[in-house]
This record gives sequence, structure tokens and C-alpha cells, in this order.
Amino acid sequence: MIDVSQFALMSGIGKISDVGFMKRFVKCKDWIIWLTHHILPNPVIQYKKSEWLKPYQVLAVDASDLVEKGAVKKLWHLHYALDIFSLTCCQFKITQQSTGESLKNFKRTKGCLVIADRAYGTIKSIEHCIKAGGDFIIRIKNKSFHIYDSSGKKIVFTDWLRTVGETASELNVYIKNSENELIPLRICACKKTKEKIEAEKVRIKKMERKKQRKLSDETVFTHSYMFVITSLPSVISAAEILSCYRLRWQVELV
Repeated sequence: MIDVSQFALMSGIGKISDVGFMKRFVKCKDWIIWLTHHILPNPVIQYKKSEWLKPYQVLAVDASDLVEKGAVKKLWHLHYALDIFSLTCCQFKITQQSTGESLKNFKRTKGCLVIADRAYGTIKSIEHCIKAGGDFIIRIKNKSFHIYDSSGKKIVFTDWLRTVGETASELNVYIKNSENELIPLRICACKKTKEKIEAEKVRIKKMERKKQRKLSDETVFTHSYMFVITSLPSVISAAEILSCYRLRWQVELV
């Protein structure tokens, strides 16, 4: 803010203190929202909301490191929620570096649909969303948590995944919450194209060299597939859910 007041003075705009600028700035919410809507590139701003998405506020969430300036470069964690169809920040939270990525870092409400990557694929994140009456599409890792059938028997996820082709498929599953209750969800998956599978193999080899450890054959196998877990009802197809997940990339760009 001191930089702004100095710039105003040196450029001849006028003399204003940093406190005076802040008091004016906080009143500019509507103008800033208007401004962000009009400076965004057309291919992005012209996203059309699918009919089935109209009842939802669609949020993509992610986290990033922030480095504090100064001799002691202290690290912070920025947790950020982007409204996909207005491309505006809906929520953010700054925490200590030790606070990991979790949907518990965000306020969830009914009518909210959260899209998140593998880092958020935990029982705690899922439970937090369900308790608030919200929905989610979350990419998950192999063996992030146990999944069960309706009788409570464990499902071997990779056995089902081997039956999935490039056409979107779905599997009705249950997870156990913190009270050991079975919660019904769906896993939606499709096999990646040959080109994407080959690119993924190259990426895995680079990652193994960097981290000096080899991934298991089972984990490498699952990287040939795209799969997410969702609380959305069965009237919304697996193809629609996987297509919606791809919108999450906008928060990466932000």
C-alpha cells in the first residue's frame, strides 16, 4: 500500500496515505468484479454452463506455496477456490506450511460442487463435503482408501479398472466414514488414449529418476486411466462427470 501512495504522489495523481488508499480500495468490490469479467480472454470467459450444472455453484480448489519477503523467507500455504463460470475467487485461506491440502480448509454449502485433484482425495475431505450438503468430483489415487460393495465386502479396484475402455464407465461403491458407516458414492473412469499413455510413461520415468524410487507395477498400470470419485446422482452420466472434472485446469492457470 505504501508503494501505491508513493506512485500516486510521484506520478502527479495526488497525495494519499496508504490508509486512505485502503479505505477507498475496500469500497471497489463491484468495480473489481466487473473489471475481471472484462479483461479475461474470450475463449475462457465464454464457457457455457451445461444444463445439469445450472443448480450448482462449481468451484475448483487448489493450494500453492507463498514465500514471505525478507531475510527469513517464511513459507505459507494459500488455499484457493475458483468459481469456474465467473472465474472469480470464491474463498481463500492462508495457513502455516504444515497445513496440508484438504476440503476442510474451505466452507462448503448446499448446492456447491467442488472439483479437486488427488491431494484432496481423502475420507476427511469427502466427509466434510457430505456433512455440509455439498457435492464433489475428486480425482483419487489407487488405494487412497478402501472401497466396498453394498454388503460391506472390499472391492479390488484394479480388477474393475481392467474392464474399463476409452468409453466412460462407472462403479457404484461405498466408503466408510469416521463413524464406520457405509456411504454410497460412484467412481467414474475411462482409459487414456495411446498417446496420453505413452506421455504418462515418459513422465513416470522422469519422476522415478528424480525421486530415486520405482513405482509399483500396479500404480503404473492405474496411470493409464483417468478416474474420479463423486457424490453426484446416477442421472448424471460418467462421461459428463469426467468432462466436468477437466474444467479444474482453470484453477491451475490462476
